[in-house]
Amino acid sequence: MFAIYDTQGLRYRDTLENLRALRTPRSQHTADRNPNAPKQKTSKDDDGLNEKAINAYRSVLKVKAGEPIVHAHQIMTSPVQTLCPNTTIEEAWHTLRSNDVRQVPVTTADLQPVGMLSMEDLLKAVVIEREKLTYAHRGSINKLMSTEVWAAEPITDVRRIAQVLGEYRLNAVPIVDARGVVSGIVSRTDMLRALATNPPLSLWT
Repeated sequence: MFAIYDTQGLRYRDTLENLRALRTPRSQHTADRNPNAPKQKTSKDDDGLNEKAINAYRSVLKVKAGEPIVHAHQIMTSPVQTLCPNTTIEEAWHTLRSNDVRQVPVTTADLQPVGMLSMEDLLKAVVIEREKLTYAHRGSINKLMSTEVWAAEPITDVRRIAQVLGEYRLNAVPIVDARGVVSGIVSRTDMLRALATNPPLSLWT
C-alpha cells in the first residue's frame, strides 16, 4: 500500500495500481513516445499471511520459489534524518552534507511528511565557485522542497518500491507507520545494498 502526501497532509492512500491512475508514471510518458518500449508489469496487492496468499503473492510478483520476499522495514534506513519546512537553506545544506545523504523527508513537528528535499533542490539556491560556497537565497526550504511525497508502509514489498522509484524517477520513498509518522526511508542506495546482501533477491523480474 502506498500513500501520497503534500503540505496539507495525507491526500491519497491506495494500491499502487489505483494511484497510478492518478499520477501517470514518468517512465510511461517515454514509453508513449516509443511504441517499441516494453510495457510496465503490474501486480496486485495481497498482504495475506497464510500460505495460499503468500504463494499467490509470489506468483503475481514473479518471485521464484526459494527467493525471499523482503519488506521495506527490513532494508530501510532508520532512524531517518528529517527537516521541518522552516529550516533555512544554510542549515539544510549542512545537515545533508554532515549526514552524507542526498535527500531527506520534510515533516511537521509530529513527523508527518509534507515534502522531500534533495541535494539537487538545494543546488538551485547555492553557488559553488572555486570551492567557495555562497547562498543565492537565504530563505527557508519550503520554496525548494518537492511538495508531493510518495510514501509506503513498512510491510510493502521492496519490488513494489523499486517500481515506484523507477516509474516516477524518485531517489527515495519515506516509510510511514499506521499513524502516518515517518519511521524510515528506502533509497536507491538501500535497494542496491539489499541486492548485495541478499543474493537470491532479484528486483528486476
